[in-house]
Amino acid sequence: MTHTTPAKFQGHILVIDARIITPDRDGGSLRLRRLLDMLLSLDYAVTFAGSFRRAWPPFDATLEQDTQDLEAAGIRVLRPEETPDIGEHLRRAGPGYDIVWLSGGVHIAARHIGAVRRWAPQAHVIFDTVDLNHIREYRKAKITGSKHQLAQALHTKQQELAVAREADVTLVVSEEEQQVLQAACPALSVRIVSNVHDVHDPVPGFAKRRDFLFLGAFQHAPNVDAVHYFAGEIFPHVHAALPETRWYIVGSHPPDTVQALASDAVIVTGFAPELRPYFERCRLSVAPLRFGAGVKGKLLLSLGYGVPAVATPVAAEGTGLRDGRELLIAGEPRDFAQAVARLYADAALWQRLSSNGQQAIRARFSYEAVRRTLVDVLTSLPQRRIPDI
Repeated sequence: MTHTTPAKFQGHILVIDARIITPDRDGGSLRLRRLLDMLLSLDYAVTFAGSFRRAWPPFDATLEQDTQDLEAAGIRVLRPEETPDIGEHLRRAGPGYDIVWLSGGVHIAARHIGAVRRWAPQAHVIFDTVDLNHIREYRKAKITGSKHQLAQALHTKQQELAVAREADVTLVVSEEEQQVLQAACPALSVRIVSNVHDVHDPVPGFAKRRDFLFLGAFQHAPNVDAVHYFAGEIFPHVHAALPETRWYIVGSHPPDTVQALASDAVIVTGFAPELRPYFERCRLSVAPLRFGAGVKGKLLLSLGYGVPAVATPVAAEGTGLRDGRELLIAGEPRDFAQAVARLYADAALWQRLSSNGQQAIRARFSYEAVRRTLVDVLTSLPQRRIPDI
């Protein structure tokens, strides 16, 4: 596709992520795609590059279509056959970029920030953490008791701080993660640009719904752990209280261990190209995450559809959502099961959470709300000092 510069050109942005994004399959890709759309709407010329030049299973099956979707939106994609090495591209084209946006996690940012600073010294560097990887790794280490995973978490934290010091601005998705970085290094410029979600109307009423769901991409380890935790520790209590209900496990590429959970009462759907049918038929969603970081898209997506949720404290973290107002929060398995049964049976509670949840999405996570924040970040970038070369 021929790349054209917008008529009201604000600047040229290079966005580097781990791979070509798949916004219909994972929350990180969906967030980045919405941010790319915002950058285009602000009259930036956007070039996108996948750090890993070729996709791997299962993402290779839709690679061409995912690439074409970006190009159709007006984004120039650095295809590997045209640009086999990002470092070489930066050497040739780096001086033409006003901003370089590093996403896809700290390992991707660390892989490229040296070349960015060398070949595009005039560019502002934005380190988009998506979530702080070291928090997720540390929580997993606590659950597993693995000293190796604990060491990895500490190493990742040092990497994240090192990249954040190199960048002009570091983006996080929540106040909690902003505080973590600024406590470790008060001089950092850390801004919040959270997830982006729509509010869907009208919402089918309580009486027209049954069953409940879990949504998650299963390439993400916290989702696999959450489903097994719910199946083993929580679902037996829920099923005893609500024997006629079914639990839908919705998400791309469930491993064999998740597929093995399927029964008359547990429906494992795999990838669902359309989520609306599940959110319009189910009465509630569950987010029984035991570890993770950032803001959980599964939770915000559900509330945007007007479907109340029961979540662990880890799942609700960073959202600003309150127990009993926008959702129910429970930490222990029996408490979680009781919250599911209560919400499933209480029409007044369901209606209150449904309405309040959608109001929260409009106020904090809508396209308009996040776009305003992004504009503020872009218009307040610090003055760049171009080093002598």
